[in-house]
Amino acid sequence: MIRKHIGGAGAPWFAWAHIRERHRLPACEIRAVGAGGNSGLQRDLWLICGALAFVVGSLVFVAILSMEILSAARGYTQGEALWSKGQKDAALALDLYAHSRSENDYQLFLNAVRVPLACRQVRLQLDRPQYDPAILAQGFSEAGIHPDDRNRMIWLYRRFRSVPHMEEAISIWSEGDRYIEGLQRNAERLHAHFSSVAVDPAVVKGTLSDIYRINTRLTPLEGDFSRSLAEAGRWLHRLLITVFSTVAMLLVVAGSAVYYRL
Repeated sequence: MIRKHIGGAGAPWFAWAHIRERHRLPACEIRAVGAGGNSGLQRDLWLICGALAFVVGSLVFVAILSMEILSAARGYTQGEALWSKGQKDAALALDLYAHSRSENDYQLFLNAVRVPLACRQVRLQLDRPQYDPAILAQGFSEAGIHPDDRNRMIWLYRRFRSVPHMEEAISIWSEGDRYIEGLQRNAERLHAHFSSVAVDPAVVKGTLSDIYRINTRLTPLEGDFSRSLAEAGRWLHRLLITVFSTVAMLLVVAGSAVYYRL
């Protein structure tokens, strides 16, 4: 009907333009509005999906980080237990050696003190700007640290060295190593003295007194190290909870803003 009214299919272009202007082609307008609405809806859906992906990613990150920290703390707890056992066994072996003068007892001391000395080697390497991986691996191996925990322990030491509780634990560790060096010097003094022709009981007695003194001072240090390490672990746990809570609140606000835009 429209084509017949204006002269059929051969009507000039301005006639069709007049019809579009007059009738405004409602179907075409609906399609145009629908296309624009779909574009806006897709954008909002992408925003929601991105926010959800960020939430899931944040949860996974915090969970992995927490497990890494727990594994590293477990490694140090194991190391402290092995260090303490080695130190006590070394002091006992020296006491036996002072009375028996047997090379077997002296060898027991050397075997027992190997673990604290290996732990000292690990600490000295980790304190360097660039540690030697081979020396560090040897120290971990002699100390009895499981291979799966080593990289995590390195990461925890290097990244959180300046945290107050961690710094205190490392300071106690350093002090304990100085006492182990004193124990080693006393053992060498006894061994050299027993290798001489004449044995002076006064020298043996004085050396044993020094060994007992070192052993007495090391006992509270071991407890202080464990407490400092536990405090460091609790501090890191609180930090992770705070970070996670902050991220969660920001995501809730962002999600609400996106929701009200729909």
